[in-house]
Amino acid sequence: FSKWTIRSDHHQLPVALERASSQWLLKYILFSVPLLHSKYRDENSPKARDADAAARFRKGTPQEELSANHVLAERRRREKLNERFIILRSLVPFVTKMDKASILGDTIEYVKQLRKKIQELETRNKEIEAHNERPRSADSLQRSGVTVSERARSLGPEPGREKRKMRIVTGRRGEARPKKTQPETAVEVSIIENDALLELQCEYREGLLADIMRMLREQLRIEITTVQSSLNNGVLAAELRAKVKDNVNGKKVSITEVKWAINQMIPSF
Repeated sequence: FSKWTIRSDHHQLPVALERASSQWLLKYILFSVPLLHSKYRDENSPKARDADAAARFRKGTPQEELSANHVLAERRRREKLNERFIILRSLVPFVTKMDKASILGDTIEYVKQLRKKIQELETRNKEIEAHNERPRSADSLQRSGVTVSERARSLGPEPGREKRKMRIVTGRRGEARPKKTQPETAVEVSIIENDALLELQCEYREGLLADIMRMLREQLRIEITTVQSSLNNGVLAAELRAKVKDNVNGKKVSITEVKWAINQMIPSF
């Protein structure tokens, strides 16, 4: 092949090609010429460009991958931290506010009270032990003129015995049976940002827990994630962890509203 010009005779081949055999020239044209620009055509085809762009989009740059991993790790850290604050809130009997700073402040105050109470109990225990170690001679007991039996009669019946009498009632045939006491109802709710912890203890009713979960989801937009419950002597104890969603006004339900709604579902006898 040679460069074509106006003056050149396109009917004549170059000298190198004229000397070549016609069969070799035909094979060269059929097998070599079509492949000369195939690589350039494939690389610049729309399909190849789309495939390369999709691969780059799926893979992403190293900076984008690092940023996505950082966001995911930060989200997991916040969720774990909120869960720890909810557990801490459930352990403190009094909490002024539901923000994290107030929970930490109330926890510190509660720990100080517990430490002071422990010191008082230890001091009282030492006084009792010192009082019991004092020798009691037989002469002092004789001078008092009061025997053990007389002292017991003067003090009256044992408190435990009276308590047992109060718990016993007479049946139809005169048989003693324990008096049935109603279980104490307790509802504790803790909400920190989007995480919530609900603790419930009340008398068991069939389908009660399912009704409460349905009410929380449909009316208060609280989605239950995990449930732990137990039943002992007709008393239902349940612990529910949930996610709190915003309502139509963009606000979350309050702790007071959740407690009131749950108490409305608990049976009263």
